[in-house]
Amino acid sequence: GCLGTMSCEYYTEALSAVADKDYVETCGSLTFQEGVTEMIVELRIRAKSPSRVARDFLLVLKGQEDDDTARFDPTDDGGEDSAILTITIGELKADSNSIVRQLDILLNLNHWVVGFGDWKGQFRSAVLCNGSLEAQAEATLTDWLFHVVSLPWMLFFSLIPPTSFCGGWICFYTCLLFIAACTAVIADLAELFGCVMQVPDIVTAITFVALGTSMPDLFASKVAATEDPTADASIVNVTGSNSVNVFLGLGLPWTIAAIFW
Repeated sequence: GCLGTMSCEYYTEALSAVADKDYVETCGSLTFQEGVTEMIVELRIRAKSPSRVARDFLLVLKGQEDDDTARFDPTDDGGEDSAILTITIGELKADSNSIVRQLDILLNLNHWVVGFGDWKGQFRSAVLCNGSLEAQAEATLTDWLFHVVSLPWMLFFSLIPPTSFCGGWICFYTCLLFIAACTAVIADLAELFGCVMQVPDIVTAITFVALGTSMPDLFASKVAATEDPTADASIVNVTGSNSVNVFLGLGLPWTIAAIFW
């Protein structure tokens, strides 16, 4: 730089463009020696069909964690912490009215290509023990036991579309439907179990149903606690889940019942 040696890192970030479909994802670091004010970052743009529309992605320059020599203009995009450049991959035929172009405007076809690939990967990970061929080769007898027991559930939930479709909204609403279906199955099974054991419905609800519907929260909190040094995500998961159960799970039925009656 002008006042001495300066280092920063750079990486690309997707907007409407899709990494490895519209452009090649790139990252690295730059070191500006004293007196050097310009450097070149090479980016590769994939070839595209003339009927595809323009797409954008970002090139971000950011200071390295162990080096605070980088200084950025606070009035530019990125503020004091980074510098952000928006790159537009232009259109070859902006006046085209082909069906492919109209679909690309509505759906972003590259997102769907990536989405179907991810969807296929979900089923592959569900079938393979521990999720991959490499991990399966090292799987223990216990791993295989849990894999066989959980395989039907993993295949069932592999039907949920990945987040690549429509910004993740299809995945979100499909997850709600699957959760509702699982909750209904658990409630019916608990009621049948209580009937066989001659246990009152109220006792079944506060024991078996409560346990069955809380197990996902238990495992989610366990994973969050083991991966987060402070386990903050685990606490947030428990309090957030309980808040949804109380305010939405009880509040919504009561509100509907009050309006109906």
